[in-house]
Amino acid sequence: MKKFFYTLFALLTLYLIFTIDITKLFEALSKIPLAITLLLILLQAVTHLLIGLQWKDILKSNGVDISLVKMLYINLKGSIVEGVTPGVKIGSEAYKALAIKEHAGNKTSESASYVVLQKLYSMTGFVFFSIISGLYIIASIENINLVVATAYILLGIVILMLTLMAIIRPEKVSLLIKGKSKVTIKLKDFLLLYSRSANNISKGKSKIAYQLVLSFLIWFLFPMKMYILLACFGQPHIIAALAITFISYSAGNIPILPGGLGSFEATMTALISLLTSLSLVEGFAVTVIFRFITFWLVIVFGGLIVSLVKMREFCIKLRWLKYEK
Repeated sequence: MKKFFYTLFALLTLYLIFTIDITKLFEALSKIPLAITLLLILLQAVTHLLIGLQWKDILKSNGVDISLVKMLYINLKGSIVEGVTPGVKIGSEAYKALAIKEHAGNKTSESASYVVLQKLYSMTGFVFFSIISGLYIIASIENINLVVATAYILLGIVILMLTLMAIIRPEKVSLLIKGKSKVTIKLKDFLLLYSRSANNISKGKSKIAYQLVLSFLIWFLFPMKMYILLACFGQPHIIAALAITFISYSAGNIPILPGGLGSFEATMTALISLLTSLSLVEGFAVTVIFRFITFWLVIVFGGLIVSLVKMREFCIKLRWLKYEK
């Protein structure tokens, strides 16, 4: 199956290369001023700062003292891991659990419970906006497969309800697990740790509200970037930008290629053409800039920071060895 999708996206790439006029592509890219590109980079930096603050609050509530700078570094490194692992960010989350464990000196399962908690808070914003996106798609695209679109929305509603339940009433989640097998017992033990982590936040309604606001704000910044790009082509429409962004990320979460490559770009380009009056070339130009700011630039910048940190550690080690001699 994977070979089929690899071939499909390879053919799609070749199709774009041979059908899109490169001259027109550069003309479309030239419509995006440098000031707008810098603004988008600033918004991406704010996004990562808010994610760092979200993590810091979750860890602080659970007795883990970690600096914001350290958390930003862990997230940047996690973004690199995410960029080389197929879909749904599993590799990224596993790395974060191990990094937090190393810093806090606790059990892997405890750190994993923090990762699950942060993921659930993040999902609330993502799923909520995805539901709105699905409704907009149904209302905007003629001859759409209503069965698929409706199933997408209903699935989103169910996930959102379960996510909120797991956040507000975490102890009820373990009640869904039945049986006495070794796997079941380990799962229940983990859910007990998760419940403790979640309850440390849910004790205060203001903390839950703070986390939810952060989640919604973080995710809303992504369609805001799309909105700004569409405005450069005279198509400022925030709901369309929201639908384009979240449906594309949903497609990108399919675990086929690292970072959702191929599926994300194809979906976003197609949606821009369907939901706006932009041409395929202009839609692809918007996709290229959006993807560069939100994915490739983060990977490159993260790689640079990690390399500098490793070089610094190496230099310190060399000095230490020289000093001992």
